[in-house]
Amino acid sequence: MAFETSSNFAEYLETSFSDDLQRKIIAFPDGHQATSGFRYYTKKELVDFSHKAAAYLISNGIPIRTAGEPPLRVTSLAYGTLEWVACFYAIVRMGHAIVNLSPRLPEDYVHGLLVKSKTDILVTDRLEQLSIKLHSIAMPSEAEILEQPLKPEAELFCPHTVIQPDDIFIVLHSSGSTSVPKLFPMKQLEWLGRVANIRKILQPSMSAWNASATYNFGGLIILSLAPSHKGVSYLENDRTNFTHETALDFLRESKPNYLSITPWTLTMLASTAEGISLLTKVDIVMLFGAVCTDALGDRLVAEGVNFYSLYALTETSVLGTSPQPRKTGDKNWQWISIHPPKKDHLEMRQLPGSPDLWQMYCLPGCPEVIDTVKDKDGSFCTGDLFVQHPTLKGRWKVVGRQDDQFKIYQRDRQSIVNAIAYEAVIYPPNEDIVDEVVLFGQGKGKLGLLVFAEDVGEGSSRRHEVERRIWETIEKDVNNGQLPTPIERKMILIVDTERTSLPQTAKKNLIRPQVYLKFQDLIEKAYAGAEQTNGVHKESNGTH
Repeated sequence: MAFETSSNFAEYLETSFSDDLQRKIIAFPDGHQATSGFRYYTKKELVDFSHKAAAYLISNGIPIRTAGEPPLRVTSLAYGTLEWVACFYAIVRMGHAIVNLSPRLPEDYVHGLLVKSKTDILVTDRLEQLSIKLHSIAMPSEAEILEQPLKPEAELFCPHTVIQPDDIFIVLHSSGSTSVPKLFPMKQLEWLGRVANIRKILQPSMSAWNASATYNFGGLIILSLAPSHKGVSYLENDRTNFTHETALDFLRESKPNYLSITPWTLTMLASTAEGISLLTKVDIVMLFGAVCTDALGDRLVAEGVNFYSLYALTETSVLGTSPQPRKTGDKNWQWISIHPPKKDHLEMRQLPGSPDLWQMYCLPGCPEVIDTVKDKDGSFCTGDLFVQHPTLKGRWKVVGRQDDQFKIYQRDRQSIVNAIAYEAVIYPPNEDIVDEVVLFGQGKGKLGLLVFAEDVGEGSSRRHEVERRIWETIEKDVNNGQLPTPIERKMILIVDTERTSLPQTAKKNLIRPQVYLKFQDLIEKAYAGAEQTNGVHKESNGTH
């Protein structure tokens, strides 16, 4: 494969784009707000499009790298569209490093990351919204790219020999789900190594839908594989958000062999009989990005979905998957085994004070671990919490993050509880009437629960239904002794708000610390007993 013999990503692109030019390799929904109705692009079309994107960027002040010069850091802050893809390929072949920022980051995060990343030039689709003193270029429209003249490659790209294997290729960032996003720079050879390892999971002939934007790790892997991949890679229109109906349309039309999916999109698809039927036709449905409830996963497996779990971090790439293919009768979709290339480089260690919980450590020398996240001894702890399978040796299940743990103090006794364990019990039976539930209580004497739902105004029948069902679930499945600490009814706080207004990552995972910050007044009032805490609270500009 070209990525295994190339010394940098530009060389890989040059080689991959040199033959079989009429083969269709990617597909986007055709239309500014479209969510399906695909337009397919051949290698030749992408080559021409990236050539014209390079001409546009050069005309707006981005120079071609020359021998002896370091790469510029060009930040892309825009929706993941065809234009984004064209500029991505162009910037790589012009010899520069790309800093990828999600367009869904808050503006204060963006400003901080532009400084931290040492950005030289910004390419963005929100020039008028950003007030920053930096050489900034508007992300071109498709029409602006197409109107550029086609020029010889020598006038657009630097020779790939100018780019060194240890040059920075790309700078990614964490989701920000637990703190301010961290930057993760990766060198040319490091990225090629990651692409080569992912190839061991995604077979070359498979058509694929990775439910991830182009600027995220998963989307970038798909874009990196696409030039040498035989199957079509289906990419979402990042300008629009999926609904139950449009997610179904996307799957119905794309018919991928391989589907890499987050719990958010999976839940939408699994909400209808047709969605489950379509999922059963996919060769591999691979969960990534967050923990999925056992109830949902078990139901999919029972219905015949070839459902598996992938455990990977931006900091480390793939660390584990549930074994494929599953043996007859093996329904353990959520129990991963260590990824074979890293088996000798990973170690599971018990969490101090919690004999049933384990953490995964990447030992010094573990392949693909980014240098900037390593401890002084060269190791790295992923920060996720695992439980060990009771009978299957070497199988582990992710149950949450260490950040999801709370210390609760009752009668001079400290208890450690995991928020995910509670939320995974309370939410699934009530997902038809609530949008999210979030446990709180760090450092307090009792636990509480934020319940987010729409149209639960005072006196409404929907409000009474939410109150009744949430409390019934808590009494039945939480306060029966199965979980370590009970929840009192007065500590259930129902918040009338839209799910989209809650702090969340690009994968639609809630950002727990920001949720607590946004609703800290409400939480503190509950503990102070200053108001009737099992009433309904309407969100209004951060005050409750």
